[in-house]
Parts: sequence; structure tokens; C-alpha cells
Amino acid sequence: MSRLFVRLFWGIVCAAGAAGGCGSDESGAKPHVCVPNASVGCAGPGNCSGYQVCNADGTGYTTCECGGTGGAPGSGGASGGAGSVGAGGATDGGGSGGTIAGSGGGMAGGDAGIGGAGTGGAGATAGICSAACQKKAAAKCPNDPPYSVCYSKCLLALPSYQAVCGGQSLAWHTCFETTGTVACSTQGHWKLGGCFDEAQAFAKCTACVTSQGDSTCEACAKQQCCTEVEQAHATSEYASYLSCMSGCTSESCEGACYSGHPVLAQAVEKFIQCRSAKCGC
Repeated sequence: MSRLFVRLFWGIVCAAGAAGGCGSDESGAKPHVCVPNASVGCAGPGNCSGYQVCNADGTGYTTCECGGTGGAPGSGGASGGAGSVGAGGATDGGGSGGTIAGSGGGMAGGDAGIGGAGTGGAGATAGICSAACQKKAAAKCPNDPPYSVCYSKCLLALPSYQAVCGGQSLAWHTCFETTGTVACSTQGHWKLGGCFDEAQAFAKCTACVTSQGDSTCEACAKQQCCTEVEQAHATSEYASYLSCMSGCTSESCEGACYSGHPVLAQAVEKFIQCRSAKCGC
């Protein structure tokens, strides 16, 4: 039971509060990683500037397209103003992936050329997502999604979290980027080192906030088991459990953390039962 608990507990942490998620959903359904039919900037062959389009079901992007022929200038308006730009030109994605200093050893962001503030219009959200996902990617946990999936899902989820939990979001992401550390659990997913109080406050606030980045299972659990997941994040043992887990390098250690936090274990198991009964995942 402790192994199942560890896997599902970190699934709750990721779905509720960790921008970009941690890994695959327990239901087996593919999560949304982008907004269906939306386009983003990318860097193609030879570092050309282009664009790629999210597919209809939101599970991935098309191949990066570069070198489109620019549209012809439109005719001048009646007042003599500049004509409108004709359709057909490829939109500049705003950069091929900036380097985020101080977030992940200065690692350059950029699966498919998306990193830093590279995606046009994403602004500060893009910077937060890039920094967080670069730090997670640097840990190279074998069962976590690649940078591009983490980043895309973060862009979908974070605005919803910020709208409801702005203060908690700022405190959590600032702490995570500046002092938080990342390591791999025995389950092959990232786990947090430090910032435990900030993580709990953010996870508790966002526990029932749905977003475009949610899988079918995640969205159902937030709506149908809101009370149970909020109670799991609100328990007084939450931050202590995160701290205990951060120091573990074996399943026996993780099992000891489980048995040593019975109130949290009971709360998470109630959530697991609710999710299974009402969402089938």
C-alpha cells in the first residue's frame, strides 16, 4: 500500500499545485498539452523561425513549419494609412527559446524552440513555466514528461491557478525557482526539496481549480472529490511528509514516511477511494 500511496500522493501534488505536472495520469488517458488548433512559435531546421499548430485533441503539435511566403501588403486605406497585411505569412514565434539564468543552471530552454519568453503573448507566464520545467527536466527523472510537454501543460494550467490563487502562486514559484531543489523518487517522478510550506499553501488553494491542462481524470477528481483532495492538502502532516520524502533514496524510507504520517495517509486514501468510485481512474 505504501508504494501505491506514494505514487498517487505525488499525483495529487502535481495535479493540484505543481505547474506542468509530474507524469502520466493514473487513468491512462492522454492529458492536454496544448490548446487545440492554437499555434506557437518554434525553431525548425537550421534554427529557422516558424510556427507549429496544436492538434485537434490537444495532445501534441504538428511539425515546425518554416519559410512560408509572406503575404502581400494590402492596399492603402481611404485616408492614406498603411494597408493591412495579407494572410499567409508565418507568425514570428518571438524567439527560439531564451536562457533562464539561475533557474536550472542556466540551461537553455527549448524542446521545439519554446523556452524563456519565447512564445509570443505568453509573457511572464512563459518565463515562470520555462524556469520550473527546466529545473524539473534537469533532474532527468525517467517517468516524467519531457520539457516540451511540461512547458505546454504549464501554459494551459498556470493562468487558471494565478486567477484564483495569485499570492500563493507567486510565493510558491518564487521559492521553487530560487531555493527549491528537485530529485527523483523511487517511482521515477520528480520530488521537491525545500519550499514545503509554500507548496502546501499553493496546492491547497488550487486543489479544486480546473484548467485547460487537466486530463479527463484530473478534471473529474477536482469536481467530484473536491472536499477529499482539499482535506488531503490541508492536513498538518503535509509539509512534514514532503520533507521526509525529500531525503529518501529507497522504498523502505518512503514506506517509513508513509507509516509515520497516518493522518495524511488516511486523507489521501479517502481521495483515492472517491476518485475510483466517481471517476473510474
